[in-house]
Amino acid sequence: MNFGEWEMTPWNEIPKAAYDAWVADFAHARFGGVESTQCVIARVAEALDDCVATQNEEMIWVTHAGVIRAAHYVASFGHRTIRDVSEWPAHAPMPGHHVLLNL
Repeated sequence: MNFGEWEMTPWNEIPKAAYDAWVADFAHARFGGVESTQCVIARVAEALDDCVATQNEEMIWVTHAGVIRAAHYVASFGHRTIRDVSEWPAHAPMPGHHVLLNL
């Protein structure tokens, strides 16, 4: 996710009001002014669809936690709009670890 003005800023340095506004409209708020959670979900869903359509075997993605969480969301809920922050997967693998998704 492109966090715009908050990119590379530690979470504890982001004003609570900015964080609260994002959580209040988790699907559509553009945290940092650039990309919403739903934009990330749509981008990841499209990439997953493309991979599934062109591959007949397992694939490996090397990525960061945001994409992993979006892929988990798509695997669980499909392409629908995320309702609120409670649907966003809370856990992602630790650095260097992996997760297996069946799509």
